[in-house]
Order: sequence, then structure tokens, then C-alpha cells
Amino acid sequence: MLCLVAGMILKNKDGKYLVTYRSKKPLGLSFPSFHLASKQPGNVLIDAAIEFSKRAELDIGIKPIHVRRLGSIICQHHCRFWLPLIQIDIHEWIIYEVVSFRGEPHNLNPEKYASIDYLTGKEILSAARGDGFDPVWKNILASSNLKNLISP
Repeated sequence: MLCLVAGMILKNKDGKYLVTYRSKKPLGLSFPSFHLASKQPGNVLIDAAIEFSKRAELDIGIKPIHVRRLGSIICQHHCRFWLPLIQIDIHEWIIYEVVSFRGEPHNLNPEKYASIDYLTGKEILSAARGDGFDPVWKNILASSNLKNLISP
């Protein structure tokens, strides 16, 4: 069993990226991300892009109009989302770029996010080298098939 998670890359017209500061473990800087479902490997239970759009609207108040799938990665890390129901340690992350959207991002989920903001690529890449960055997103940014997600 694994979790299906979607991560969001959204760049505004000023060339800055939407980031979140997590208020739940792992604490720190990250990009918006949403648990979509649990599933058996290879068995997609939902339309991930549609579910991703719903979660984006619920958590940060934007309605994605056009999204593009950038890639995916399998990560091994302990899942807190489904506890105490089931223990899952494998996540399939699907990374989406939000090309166009309606609304203005704002924090609708303060239990999950301490705040949301826009940062430059240079600021994000610098932060990713430190300790205050979500370790899963560090792996995603370092992944060979997702290496160029953020441009400085």
C-alpha cells in the first residue's frame, strides 16, 4: 500500500514561486502538497489531476484551470496522514505545474501551513541547502527527472 501525494509548482507573473511554511512535521519551507489517496501500486483509484485541483482550492484558495504533470517520484518516508488507521511508509509523489488559475493564494489550512508566500528560485534553492526545508521536497528537487523544477 502506498500514498498518492500531489505537489504543486506555481510561478507568479513576477517569476516567484508559491511556497508554504509547514506547521506540521516535517516543519519548514516546502511547496503546497496534498494527500490524494492510498492505493495499491499500479492501481490508480482516482483522477489525480482532478483531485489535486480540488485540494488546491480547499487548502490554498486557488482553482487551477490548466495544470501540467511534470513527473513523479517514489519516496520512502513515514506517513502521518493515515495514522492511526494504517501505517504507510511509501509515497508516490506526482508533481504538477499550475500554468493558470483563478483566485489569489491564501492559507485556508492553518493546521497544516503556518503561512504561504512567494519566493524567488534563488531563495528557494538556497533554503533547500539548509535544515529548515522539508526533506521530501529536498529529495524531489534533487531527483534526476525533476531536477530543473525551480530556476534561479
